[in-house]
Amino acid sequence: MLRREPLIYNGRITADDLLGEPDLLRFTGHGYVAGDIKSGVGEDGQEDLSKPKIRYGVQVALYTDILERKGMSAGRLLFIIDINGQEITYDLDEPFGFRNPTTLWIRYQEALAEARGIVNHHHETLAAYSSPCKLCWWYSACTKKLAADDDLTLLPELGRAKRDAMLSHFENVAAFAETSVASFISGKKTLFTGIGPNVLRKLHERARLVSSPNPQPYLSAPLTLPHSEIEVFFDIETDPMRDFCYLHGMLERRGGDNSTERFDAFFASDLSAEAEHDAFASAWEYLCARPKAIIYFYSKYERTI
Repeated sequence: MLRREPLIYNGRITADDLLGEPDLLRFTGHGYVAGDIKSGVGEDGQEDLSKPKIRYGVQVALYTDILERKGMSAGRLLFIIDINGQEITYDLDEPFGFRNPTTLWIRYQEALAEARGIVNHHHETLAAYSSPCKLCWWYSACTKKLAADDDLTLLPELGRAKRDAMLSHFENVAAFAETSVASFISGKKTLFTGIGPNVLRKLHERARLVSSPNPQPYLSAPLTLPHSEIEVFFDIETDPMRDFCYLHGMLERRGGDNSTERFDAFFASDLSAEAEHDAFASAWEYLCARPKAIIYFYSKYERTI
């Protein structure tokens, strides 16, 4: 920064008790603006009602705060480069709405105060399992604590909000499993905000299942799978930061016999559009050669890509 480099990637900056590693620092002629590269879209909401993502803004506001304290900031603007390659500018001092004077800078200051309270042991945190957890540095520590506590969020589809609504009645999965939920249901409502009767019954059944000595999957309704001599289990691997699909994997089984399994991989040899095209074309040729095969895939993501 002292050399006024025009663009700095993955720098490490610190001031006072703050530390940050912005993806990008861009020199504007009189100071630096911080930016981050994201694997999601840069804004929430519909196009005509889009607004900055608070979690993105709060994160990069930290870098802006450090730049201000070092006297190297170009102002309270930041930028996000999202999965579509679009660069979106966030104004940290812009109110959220006409009747809502809150700004991203205010939200950042609130988050900073909370973080300092945690570091100084003035606030105690309560972990909860969710989909972003696997991307977090604290994943191992948190999941170990959650497992030891038999936390309710370990149940699929039971997130922090539902857990917090139920916590005063069920401290863990085992307690939830042992309780009859009928007393918490009244007509089409339950005692818990945001949880309907059917959802409560489903979550309770899951708690009972995982708390049993020998939990096994079971069918809740009849299931008839199509039959074919050839079954293909399909998976892909992508680099979401580049919007690039580099592998189509096919595990083929014949006659329902696991001993016949064979794996074929259609791999992009480099990061060019031509290599991605060739890998896809080869995978498509493979499938077209097996028109009667039944294809299984993990989620709609494979089908969409």
